[in-house]
Amino acid sequence: MSWKDNYVSFDDTDISTDYFHGYGLGVNQTVAWVKDKGSRSISVTVTNDDPKTPALRRVQQIARDCGYTIEDKSHMHTFHGYRDEEVKRFVYEWLLTATPERLKVLDTEDAEDERKRLEAEAHAKTPEARRARILAEMNQVRNVTAVFDERGFHQVTEEERTKQIRELEEELKAIQ
Repeated sequence: MSWKDNYVSFDDTDISTDYFHGYGLGVNQTVAWVKDKGSRSISVTVTNDDPKTPALRRVQQIARDCGYTIEDKSHMHTFHGYRDEEVKRFVYEWLLTATPERLKVLDTEDAEDERKRLEAEAHAKTPEARRARILAEMNQVRNVTAVFDERGFHQVTEEERTKQIRELEEELKAIQ
């Protein structure tokens, strides 16, 4: 949290490629964002550990409106700064944990996401989906003039294009 804005971000470093998404939002927008994207627990910190930042009131409103409890995790942090001098700084931090009611909502959303994932996975195995994928790939092969592959930048020759299209046509015949 900064002086005027809430910088909301989520960290999905549990996947193989890390993405950090974030947005500067006001309180009402943050409430909407947390309701839509919130997790089972959320960590809140104050920018530059500035005690003048009016954060606690905002944290309380966000927690109340979104269905979270607040645990104060503020603490003294010691680190080594310039010329290895020991620096102590008070860190303002809160942990928001989903209430049982919020957990029910999150579990329902997770179950719906899983149902959709399984449905999409099953659809991808159907002949119609496989046919659509092959036709799209054939269209791409017809239009691509160069690629980056294990050889680096490579201009696609007409012979390579013809060979790929023939292989895709054979694959298409196999599923029809």
